[in-house]
Amino acid sequence: MMADHDHAETPDSVVEAGEDDDEIVYDPTIAADEDDGEQNDGDDDGTPGKGDPLVRLYVFLAQEAHRAVILRRGPSRVWMMATWNVDTDEIQRGQWLKKAQVYPEKCSVAIDGSRFAYFCVKPHGAIFAFTAVSQPPYWTAQHFSPHTNTFAGGGAFSPNGTFHELLDHRTVLPPGVTAIGPQLDPTHTEAVDQRGRAVRIDGGKLYVASAAPDEWRLLSDFTPDEFVNVAPPPQRGGRGAAARRRGANRT
Repeated sequence: MMADHDHAETPDSVVEAGEDDDEIVYDPTIAADEDDGEQNDGDDDGTPGKGDPLVRLYVFLAQEAHRAVILRRGPSRVWMMATWNVDTDEIQRGQWLKKAQVYPEKCSVAIDGSRFAYFCVKPHGAIFAFTAVSQPPYWTAQHFSPHTNTFAGGGAFSPNGTFHELLDHRTVLPPGVTAIGPQLDPTHTEAVDQRGRAVRIDGGKLYVASAAPDEWRLLSDFTPDEFVNVAPPPQRGGRGAAARRRGANRT
C-alpha cells in the first residue's frame, strides 16, 4: 500500500481500501465535482475541432511478459489507456480520462504487465494530484496516494510486484525495479518489442516491422478514437462494487 498524504477533503470517488488487492480505492473517471461550476476551456472535452487535435501515443513494454500498456493522448487533456498483447497483437481499448494531465515520464508498468502506475493532475478536481496503481486498461485505482504538488509522484515496481512510490527528490529506489517512463513516445518513436520486432509510432498510429525489409505493418490507428464511458473493472464485491455501481452513472 502506498504512503498516504494529507489532503483537506475526501471526495465521493475515494473508497477506503479493503482487504482485496483488486478493490477500488479511487476512480478518477468519476470525480464528483469534475463538472460542477467549472468553465470548459475547449481543449479537454473530446469535441472535434476544439483545442489541440494532435494524437500522441506512449507505449510501456513489460519487462518479463509479452504485454504492453498504451496511453493515447488527444485532445490535450483527454487520455485513453489500452493494452497490447504482443504475442497475438490484440489491442484492448479501455477507460478514458478527461480534464487531466498524466505525466508519462512518471509512469511504470509491472514486469508482468498486470499493473500500471501513473501520476496525474486534475486541476479542477477535489484532489489536485495523485499517484495511482491500476489494472490496465483501466485508470480506476486499486492503490492511491494524493499529492499537493507535482515535484514528486509516480514510481516503479520491484520484480516481486511491490510498488515503490517517489515521495520526493530524495527517494532512492531499490535495485532491479522497472523502468520509469515509456519506451515509445513522441520523441522516441522506434523501439524493439519483446518478440524482437522493430516497432514504431507515428502520431496516433502503431506499427510493427513486417517480414519484408524496410516495410511496416499498421497494427492499430488510435487517431479516430473518441471518448466513451467505460465502467471500472469487475470487483469481487464489497465497497469496491458499490463504487463501481456509482461510477457507472457518473463517469
